[in-house]
Amino acid sequence: METTQTILNGSRGLKASTTERFLEKAEEFYLQPSLVVRDIGATWSNLDGWITQQQLSDANDGPLPTMLEELQHKGFGRSRKGAAASLLLRTGWAAGLPVAAHLLSQSTISYHRFALKFSSSTLLQSVGVEGLEVDDSLLGDVEARRAAVAKQLLMMSADTVEALHRWSNYSYKALWSMVSSSWAAQIYGMCEALGQEERAQQEADEIIRLTGIPTSARPKLYSVKTGGQNRVCQRRAACCLYYKSEKNNFCASCPLVPELERLQRNADWVSQRAI
Repeated sequence: METTQTILNGSRGLKASTTERFLEKAEEFYLQPSLVVRDIGATWSNLDGWITQQQLSDANDGPLPTMLEELQHKGFGRSRKGAAASLLLRTGWAAGLPVAAHLLSQSTISYHRFALKFSSSTLLQSVGVEGLEVDDSLLGDVEARRAAVAKQLLMMSADTVEALHRWSNYSYKALWSMVSSSWAAQIYGMCEALGQEERAQQEADEIIRLTGIPTSARPKLYSVKTGGQNRVCQRRAACCLYYKSEKNNFCASCPLVPELERLQRNADWVSQRAI
C-alpha cells in the first residue's frame, strides 16, 4: 500500500516539545507505514498536482472534476454517483492527522487550510496543511479531544459532500456514509496499531457521533473474533456502487451483501491479518 504523507506548513513557533512529541509518535504509528513531514513554505500558492480545500468544493471546474473523470476512467465508478462515492472514500483518509493528534499524543490540532494529492492509481497520497498548531492543553480531557477531532473531520469534508451531492445527485446519507466509513477505518486502525484494540470501537463510534452527521449515515461497527484475533469491522450505511463497475465486486462492508456472507468475509480477513 502506498505511504500517506502529511505535509505540515507554518509550524514554526510552536512549543518544540509538543510538536516533536506528536511527530515522533505519528511517524511510528500513522497507519501506513509512517507520517512524512515536510515544510512547503511559500509554495502553497503554486501546488502543482494538488487539490486545495477551496477546489474540493467545486465539482464543475478546476482539478476536482478531472479527478472524478479519472475515477470513472479507471473503473471505480461508471456513474457520477459511483465516482462521487469513490472520491469520498479516499478523501476520508485525510482524517489521519487530527485522529493521530488525539490518539498518539493526547493533543489536538488546528490549521488554516489543507490540500490533497492523489497518486496515479487514484489513492490518497499526501495531505498538505498550512498553519498547523498543536495544543496539549486537553491532555486529560478525552471527551473534549474527541469533540475537537469531530470538528476537524466535519470541516474537512462538509463542502466536498455538498459539491458532490449537487454534481451527482447521490443522497447526503450515501455520501456521508462513504466519508464516515473511512473515518472509522482510520480511527480503529490506529487504535489497533497502538495495541489498544479494546478502545477502537468506542473511539470511532463517539467521534463520528460528535460530528453530528445523521445516524443513518454512520457505519455499524462490530468486533469479529477468530483464531485468537479480535478486530473491528464495519457495515457501511450505503453502497459505494463499486459492484456496478467493470470489476463487479462487492466490498466486504457493503450493506447489500447478506449478513452471513459479510461476517464470513470479515472472519477471513481477520484470519489473514493473524498470519
